Amino acid sequence: MSDLPPSLATAPVAPAAPGLPDLFVYDLPASTSNTAENLPDASKIELFNGENFKCWQEKVFHVLDVHNLVDYLQSSPPEEGTEDYDKKLQTWNAGNKTQSSAKGRQQKPPKTNMVEGEGDDIIAAIVVSKVNTVDGSKDWVIDSAFEEGDRAALQAFKSMIAHDPQRILNSWNDSRHFCEWEGVTCGRRHRRVIALDLMSKALSGSLSPHIGNLSFLREINLMDNTIQGEIPPEFGRGVCSGDISPFLGNLTFLEIVSLSYNSFEGNIPDSLGQLKELKSLAIGVNNLSGKIPPSVCNLSFLVNFSVSQNQIHGSLPSCLGLNFPNLKFFQIDQNFFTGSIPVSLSNASKLEVIQIANNSFSGKFSVNFGGMKNLSHLILQSSNLGSGESDEMGFINSLANCSKLRVLSFGRNQFRGVLSHSITNLSSQLQVLFLGFNQLYGSIPSGIGNLVNLYLLAMEQNQFIGTIPQEMGKLLNLQGLDFGGNHFSGKIPSTLGNLSSLSEIVLSNNNLSGVIPSSLGNLKRLALLEMSGNDLSGTIPEEIFNISSLSNSLILAQNHIVGSISPRIGNLKALRIFDVSSNDLSGEIPSELGLCSSLEDIYLVGNYSTDLFLHFSVI
Repeated sequence: MSDLPPSLATAPVAPAAPGLPDLFVYDLPASTSNTAENLPDASKIELFNGENFKCWQEKVFHVLDVHNLVDYLQSSPPEEGTEDYDKKLQTWNAGNKTQSSAKGRQQKPPKTNMVEGEGDDIIAAIVVSKVNTVDGSKDWVIDSAFEEGDRAALQAFKSMIAHDPQRILNSWNDSRHFCEWEGVTCGRRHRRVIALDLMSKALSGSLSPHIGNLSFLREINLMDNTIQGEIPPEFGRGVCSGDISPFLGNLTFLEIVSLSYNSFEGNIPDSLGQLKELKSLAIGVNNLSGKIPPSVCNLSFLVNFSVSQNQIHGSLPSCLGLNFPNLKFFQIDQNFFTGSIPVSLSNASKLEVIQIANNSFSGKFSVNFGGMKNLSHLILQSSNLGSGESDEMGFINSLANCSKLRVLSFGRNQFRGVLSHSITNLSSQLQVLFLGFNQLYGSIPSGIGNLVNLYLLAMEQNQFIGTIPQEMGKLLNLQGLDFGGNHFSGKIPSTLGNLSSLSEIVLSNNNLSGVIPSSLGNLKRLALLEMSGNDLSGTIPEEIFNISSLSNSLILAQNHIVGSISPRIGNLKALRIFDVSSNDLSGEIPSELGLCSSLEDIYLVGNYSTDLFLHFSVI
């Protein structure tokens, strides 16, 4: 390594970046004046290195703002045969690029994928060849050798992709600058790769170790591809280990880590807690295990925390809600989490999506959602939530403040208690309400008709009593209704016939009585009708056999239905399951049943007519 230029003999020298040999790193004193005499000799200056840019930006790399450097061009090329001749020649060539005009205006580079942002000045390794200030502008010319390094790293990445069905990487060729390649983004003030976004491109293969040479890289998104194997150690310049490299914690300017939909294994590195600027941690749909490291509590800028569909266990950090004031998306579903949901989650007032389904939690659920004005999805099902205490359903009351709530799903848990009347005060935007498979009791408030945008209402397998409210007929957007496995009594409201969007009705295993409303024949989109295990009487309305959309099942077993099977059953050509067993039907089996060409299962046993026991074949 050469000696420092005389003008910087007393200036401190920052350490060279690991893996980038023979680099000078000059820390310019703030007192350096903007005269040529005080600038380093062009034959000696080599590279500024921003590996630890944050530490030096006030002194050096904000020279764009602090130092007004004059034109600095070497008058003659270096002599051939001198030390480091090739490197010096590159520097001289870069410094002597012609101006676009005598006024010193900058020569515009080819159009590239560029973004603006606070990280645009972050420069990992550059050559200072010329800074023009004739019109107040500053012209930093990036060393072409380092651009070529980025090109080579991208080509190496491409070489490790075994399958590219969408031909995304066809644009990665020498006919254009790599900043124009699909999925590649370069910085606004330098032509270096700062982002690589190839999400959902159906790529398969592995990561090239040369990815570590993209020293300006701030974001890489390979989600929803089939990238297998470990992250190469070279990604961290030789200091990382494990399946997700602990070295990622050293990339302190990272704002997004997106590794979802891959096959990564092992633990979540504790070092990720060092990413103080991180806004999105998306590592879902992998094979990660272990626990959530306590260091995540340091990530105060987090907006998205997604670790869904892994094998992570242990309890959730108690800092939830306290340390994440910006958190909007919290997705931890389909893991093996235990313990209780921290009450501190109540403080995360910016939350929009909470997805904690399919875990093994325990203890009382005491989260208050009243401060979450933007909450749209609350998905808690199948997580073993609920202590059995009757006041635990109080969280429903707090949801009345969530005016943007669209999905509320807390079925298949251990919740016990009366369904609060405040359920009728939930957001008018609510589309999905799933609370089946709990231990809820009491009656359904008539105000349920206020939830006019519901398209799924599922309350099956609880202990509800009383009648089904007539107000249900106001839910004109409803597509799925499941009240099966409760203790409802009284008549089936004829107003259900108003719900023209319904495709499924399940009222099985209740204590419903009376006749099947003929108004159900208005439901021209109905594919499934199940009312078995009740005390229904009367005949099967003719209108039911006119619903040609019935394609899944018509199940009316275990009631007290009388009369015969109408010949109109031949209209149900798409029907797969027909079950009227254990009723009081009589008469002959209509031959038109043979027109139901899609039938797979027919159950007629347990009726009065001996004809209904006869074997027949479906044409």
